Amino acid sequence: MSKQKQNFYDLYTKVIGQGEIDLLPLYAAEPCIEHSVGVHDGLEGFKNFFIPFFEVFPKRNIQVTRILEDGNFVFAHAYQVLNDGAAEWMTMDIVYTNADEKIIEHWDTIAPSFTGKNKAGHTAFDGATELADFAKTADNKMLISNLYEQVYTIEKWQLIADFYAAEFIDHSEYGFLTSQELIDYYESSTTNYTLEKVYKIIGEGNFVAVFTKVMIANKEVANIELYRIQDGKIVEYWRNMEYVVEEKLWLNSGKFATITTEF
Repeated sequence: MSKQKQNFYDLYTKVIGQGEIDLLPLYAAEPCIEHSVGVHDGLEGFKNFFIPFFEVFPKRNIQVTRILEDGNFVFAHAYQVLNDGAAEWMTMDIVYTNADEKIIEHWDTIAPSFTGKNKAGHTAFDGATELADFAKTADNKMLISNLYEQVYTIEKWQLIADFYAAEFIDHSEYGFLTSQELIDYYESSTTNYTLEKVYKIIGEGNFVAVFTKVMIANKEVANIELYRIQDGKIVEYWRNMEYVVEEKLWLNSGKFATITTEF
């Protein structure tokens, strides 16, 4: 595991999971910009959020299920079980690292995870974890970029079959089994869903993560989706969506801003 991946993993498991807040400077550095809107910027802002969090949730079981990197960006998919199941959260995080591979900026989506299995028999977290096909990273990122440009942006739902395998593994609450089921869902959906912007695509080998803003019933939503690709088709899918609270409640520059880098 690279140093920047290890730093992110250790921040999650040691600092947050085990509550070793004094280790934070080993893994993150100023300006430590936050886009999780309830957290102030800076190392002190991080500490001021998590020290009370540790008191409310003294029992924390955090599993980082997938982690990938693309340049100075690192993506992680994590499952948090707090206080023996009193709360269960899915988080999908993106961080940007400095020349020392320490975290200096962070974006995320945090939402309660559906419990149990969907109709396809999958949880929100199970499935493949092994990175492969590193030589195909650029091709796989382009596939996903084209999916958003050619399908989701202009709602050409029939073209989904050009990107998804006929049968794929879906870890969303819907548990779709086939690309045709997915097409039928979008074509019949009455949900007022609009893709507003693709902010960042992060890929490593056979996994590609995408950070977008969508509008659902006129409400702003931060959305991160994760795809596994095999032989030029999507064969597995995870997602996490977080409704963005009103701006007056933000303690930082917001979900979609960039400070130390550009998307």
